[in-house]
Amino acid sequence: MKIKIAPNIVLLFVANAMAFAALHHQSSTAQVTGQLSGTVVDINEARVSGATVTVEGEGVTRTVATAEDGTYKTELPVGTYRIKATRTGFCPARRAPFRAVSSTSTILNFTVIPCPIVNDINIKNGQFIGETDHYKDPFKEETLSLTDLAGAPLELLVRYGSRREDQNTVEYRGAVVGYDEHAKTPTGSVRCEKYLGVSVSYDSLMIRADKVRLDPKTFRLEAEENVVVEEGEHISYAKRIEVEFRSGHPIIKTIQ
Repeated sequence: MKIKIAPNIVLLFVANAMAFAALHHQSSTAQVTGQLSGTVVDINEARVSGATVTVEGEGVTRTVATAEDGTYKTELPVGTYRIKATRTGFCPARRAPFRAVSSTSTILNFTVIPCPIVNDINIKNGQFIGETDHYKDPFKEETLSLTDLAGAPLELLVRYGSRREDQNTVEYRGAVVGYDEHAKTPTGSVRCEKYLGVSVSYDSLMIRADKVRLDPKTFRLEAEENVVVEEGEHISYAKRIEVEFRSGHPIIKTIQ
């Protein structure tokens, strides 16, 4: 005996199957890679609560505040992202773009520095035309585009106080940063200064040193004095290092 199936039932079955496949595809592509986390501290390594960490990628934005212990945590789909940390009274802190890779946990820490807001009065042809506010950041930033062997376009971000360029290399140095420290004085604080070195970030890697020399053609980097290398949970210290960025993943050589 032959069983006849009405055409409308067949169409309904096909439509439901297509809808299920589309829903499954959407859910699989929307899966997150894991956690992005880190800690925000000030120049004396005190934890900074209430800082805003903003992560932006193609079609994705995450904004999260640091907890009482200065930590933050969020989740991200696969992609390349820009990230910054901000808080009132501090300069915005940025790192180079980083990649969120499937089934990985990325750790990106920040050090924020005191940063007053300066008010500029704009006058043109003797006439007042308005006011603008900007942060008085003692550091400048320089971005160098770099494509690794996997073809992923990333950037090297250098934060520095001063730079000197010769024929083959650029030498970067840090800056002296002033800040108020609580003290038992009539004003309740005392003015202090601290030298902060150069910071170089690339993907999840962060390098800090008193002095950095970089060849902008070969992307060969040398860092000297009070060198700190931070990548994820791993932190190491050295007097001098050399870094090669053209290999797809930075190769770091410690020189004693």
